[in-house]
Amino acid sequence: FQLVLVLIFQSFWVNNMKRINFKKAGRYIITVIAIVSTFYLPVKASDFDVPEELQATILLKALSFDSIVIGGNQKVVYIGVIVNPGSNRSVTNMENFVSSVNSIKKGITFFSKETFLETKPVKAIPINLDSLSDLKKYDISILYLTEDLKTLSNVAKYARDNKTLTLSSEPSYVRNGNASVSVMTKYNRPILVINLKNIRLEGHEIGPQVLKHSEIID
Repeated sequence: FQLVLVLIFQSFWVNNMKRINFKKAGRYIITVIAIVSTFYLPVKASDFDVPEELQATILLKALSFDSIVIGGNQKVVYIGVIVNPGSNRSVTNMENFVSSVNSIKKGITFFSKETFLETKPVKAIPINLDSLSDLKKYDISILYLTEDLKTLSNVAKYARDNKTLTLSSEPSYVRNGNASVSVMTKYNRPILVINLKNIRLEGHEIGPQVLKHSEIID
């Protein structure tokens, strides 16, 4: 930072002190300090949304340590993406997440106590919030809740009754007990937010390898 200030003064130095435009230099210094500060000052949690592509990568990595998903008999891991068709935010979130998940060709590699088990392909499927009965058409063990879902009680009941793990783009869903796992930005870094009570109600278990790097709500 000191080097930045030195370079600023040098850029205004022309042969001798009389030629420096101090007013202009002062404005320039204040602007640069403001810009540089954005890179050095801590950023509060959730100041920035985590892009769906990064969400998909982080959430699928967390799922690789889920003992229930590991023990499932599915040859393909299906994620039902719950969308509110009346909300542009929800639809955009759905489209981006579905595209991000389905572009991950290698699928999910499962581990147990750091031991490799197998790799399963993963596929995301849009599900209308008002048509949860469509979930029965697929062998879905994971739900992803998009932004701007007005009613979550039916989704939460379905997840608990059917041992279905809930993920979300909204950390507030996790804090309110409407979802189990989300991703947020904290101090410029994406981290998982995990509601342990909700995960247990949904009949799932995330390994300690993931929990020790997450914000836990219990």
